[in-house]
Amino acid sequence: MATTTMERGYHNTLSSYVLPNDAFEQDRLDAQADAIVAMIGGAPFLAYNRHLTNASKAVDIGCGTGIATIQLAALLPSANVVGVGITPVPAPALGAASPNLQWETDRQPQPWCIGIKTIDYFFGRMLSLGINDWHKYFRVVSLMLRDQGIIEHQDLDWKFYRVGTDECLSYNWKCAAGLKVIEARKFEFSFVPSAKTPNSQAMGRYVQAKLRLNYPELMRKLLGSLDIAHDEVEQLIRDALRDGKSRMFAKRLHYTTHVA
Repeated sequence: MATTTMERGYHNTLSSYVLPNDAFEQDRLDAQADAIVAMIGGAPFLAYNRHLTNASKAVDIGCGTGIATIQLAALLPSANVVGVGITPVPAPALGAASPNLQWETDRQPQPWCIGIKTIDYFFGRMLSLGINDWHKYFRVVSLMLRDQGIIEHQDLDWKFYRVGTDECLSYNWKCAAGLKVIEARKFEFSFVPSAKTPNSQAMGRYVQAKLRLNYPELMRKLLGSLDIAHDEVEQLIRDALRDGKSRMFAKRLHYTTHVA
């Protein structure tokens, strides 16, 4: 029987971000956002109650579909909230934006565009495929934060990036940029729903229903520029799809949140 492959749309930028930019991907991102919030306790921003009540300017970097930016603007109605993404947010986000919210398009936050020492709160979530110079990223954030300003960074555990690379994200990079970590938390990131990780069941359901569907396209795109035979690439994809259904694989991953 003949099969058809959906043609995916991508960001037309020089960014290192490799995932698509189409309605299918936007739906996945919104589902991911909901699963993350459920996983970390029901609130998207863990720094809010302790640090943000008097914030006058906040930035959401890598805003994607704008869902977290809109939530942040609602929490801080008196603050100027900026959502920064590599391409414009979809039309529904534009329509839902409150008057205190603005959108910027850029590959990474630039202090000369947003302002040096003007930000009270800087939020980033799941940026692993969009940042290719983490040293620079945290240095720039440090420049943009006011005295007593806060960065909240949420991502997969640093150890996740050590496989197959000479360099991994480092807890110490924040310190090197002049950022002092004041709170660090770790959450189970389940690839498969399990009664053993009740807070991560929504994440497990999301991974199986949405994320695994992206493995073949993503891996072909990532591996396409390498000298790897087609048959080997397809075997790697099959292995990834198999491992993505394994509870043993899920036990290796955690989601970390750092407030600095």
